[in-house]
Amino acid sequence: MATPEGDGPTNSRRSFGPPRSESEAHGSPAQAVVTRLLAKLPQLLPAVGSTWRPTTSNAAERFLGAFDRFYRAKGPFQNPASAQKHVDLFMLGYVFETFSAEAAAERQGRCPLQVAGYDVEAIPLFHVLNRPNPSRLRHAIAAGYALAA
Repeated sequence: MATPEGDGPTNSRRSFGPPRSESEAHGSPAQAVVTRLLAKLPQLLPAVGSTWRPTTSNAAERFLGAFDRFYRAKGPFQNPASAQKHVDLFMLGYVFETFSAEAAAERQGRCPLQVAGYDVEAIPLFHVLNRPNPSRLRHAIAAGYALAA
């Protein structure tokens, strides 16, 4: 037998009636979200069914396009372990390879990690993939070994 709300521990459901106390009226984060949404409802309703799409940096589309080209050149994978190795290799190359001169001006000559704000100049792999300079690579590798020692 269920007890009336609040009369015992067996019924923990809360009705949608008026709040029991003043703190309950303003203290619920969920209730605050609902209140904000209801206030914006007149602006939100016209957007339902709209064909407008927000602008993005197209990072996901660029990545998927590059992976599609990689997969078409590589062909199907032999097994899941082989697929994982190739995807890992692709990811490593993708994040360090610089954008071509055909890219937008703010991305030309920079890799996705640099566009995201990372400093990759000290990572030898970046230079191996983009602008190999043997003396600079030897220096970076030696600096890495010195740092590890």
